Amino acid sequence: MISDEDLMMRYVAGDIKAFEMLYLKHKGPLYRYFNRQCKDSHKAEELYQDVWHKVIKAKDNYQNSAKFTTWVYHIAHNLLIDEYRRFTLVSSDINDMDELDSGSYNNFADTLAEQDVIKQLKVCIKALPAVQLEAFILKQEAGFDLLEISNIVNCDKETIKSRIRYAYSKLKICIKSKFKGSVYE
Repeated sequence: MISDEDLMMRYVAGDIKAFEMLYLKHKGPLYRYFNRQCKDSHKAEELYQDVWHKVIKAKDNYQNSAKFTTWVYHIAHNLLIDEYRRFTLVSSDINDMDELDSGSYNNFADTLAEQDVIKQLKVCIKALPAVQLEAFILKQEAGFDLLEISNIVNCDKETIKSRIRYAYSKLKICIKSKFKGSVYE
C-alpha cells in the first residue's frame, strides 16, 4: 500500500491517478468532518470541494514534512475558521449531526433500544461547543492523535487534550441525564 505522502509526491510529479487515489481514500472522512460541523449541508459540500481545490492549487508547493492527512485537515480547519468568521455563527449553532451513521460508533448494536442510545448520543454530541466538537471528531472519526490534532488546529497539545477530555465528560453527563432511571443508568 502506497502512503498518502507518496501519492501526493506522485501527484506533484504529474500522476493524476495518484490524486484520484488520495481523493477516493479521503473523500468520506473529510466530507463527514465538514458535514458534522456545518449547519448547512450545501455549505459542507462547498467547503469540502474548496479543500480539494486548495490541494490542487498547492501541489507545486507541497512539502513532504508532515503527514498528508495532517496537512489536508489543517486546510479544512482553516476553511471552517474562515467560514465561521464570515458568518459569525454561534458555536452551538454550527454543527449538524443529523447524518451521524451508527457505523462511526460501532460500540452500539443494531437493536431498537440501542438505536435510542445512538439518537441521544447524537443530541449530546450536537450540544458540544465547537472547539470540543472539532477535537472529538478529529479524534474519534478521523483517528488523529493529540499531536496531529494540535497541528491541524494550531493549538498546543495540552489544550487539545483538555478539549477532548471535556467533550467526553460532557457526553457522559449528557447521556446519563438522558437515561436517568432507565436500564442504561
